[in-house]
Amino acid sequence: MGEDADETRTALARDGDPNVVNEGGYSALLLASRTACPEIVKALLDAGANANSANSGGDTPLSSATLRSQGAEGDRKSRFGQVIELLKASGAR
Repeated sequence: MGEDADETRTALARDGDPNVVNEGGYSALLLASRTACPEIVKALLDAGANANSANSGGDTPLSSATLRSQGAEGDRKSRFGQVIELLKASGAR
C-alpha cells in the first residue's frame, strides 16, 4: 500500500490539485476514505485536500469512513480507524 501512497504523492506533485473530483463528484480523499487507505488519505491531506468536501449526495470522507467501518473486522477495521483519526485531526466534521 505504501507504493500507492508514493504514486499519489507523485501525481499530486505533477498535477497539483488534491481536491479534483471525478464525473461522479467523488474526490480522491472521499474514495481513499471509503476504501480504508490511510496512507493515501494522509498524502492527500498533507497536500491540502479538503477534509470536509462532500459529493452531491452529501457524503463526506468522515461520514463515509465511519459508515463503512461498521461491520468491518480485523485489519480493515484498523485501517478505517486510522482513516477516521487522520480526518478528525485535519478538522473533518
